[in-house]
Amino acid sequence: MSSGRRSRIYLAIDVSLSIGERHDVRALVGEILAGLATIGSGEVGVIDCRCLAFGKSPRWLSTSPMALTELQLSNLRFEGPTALGAALVSLATQVESDVRESPDLRPILILVSDGRSTLDEPDPSLCQVHEIDTPGQVHIAASPSGDSDFDVLRRFVGDRGPEPFVLPSSAS
Repeated sequence: MSSGRRSRIYLAIDVSLSIGERHDVRALVGEILAGLATIGSGEVGVIDCRCLAFGKSPRWLSTSPMALTELQLSNLRFEGPTALGAALVSLATQVESDVRESPDLRPILILVSDGRSTLDEPDPSLCQVHEIDTPGQVHIAASPSGDSDFDVLRRFVGDRGPEPFVLPSSAS
């Protein structure tokens, strides 16, 4: 039974060329979304989402939260190097803003990345993500392959979620 608390998925997707050239990220994220959609409004409350794509810079795919079923992955563009640190800062800033606006919000942060940043250092940004202190907040890290930087992914999750895992990969 729902506690009346609303959950919001914050999906951060690595769309750097190194990921896009080796993995069908749209299919992998589609599988994650399909699994999340089956949760519905059960124990976690009503679910909506915000999606951040990042390659050479982070960009939100919509200006406001949307239903999981409305998220369009076909418009993902794969580009250049990876700005993981900038993406984590953008993610933390948005979550903090949303929680200030809706204190009952339960953020569920999902990072789909190999954990490798080629443009900036993610370490300070990981700290900023962990400074958000909301009851019930969950962090999940999923990698498209086993050759990822799992140390960075583990630090993203911290004590707020399960061990980072490898998504079933299908090479593009």
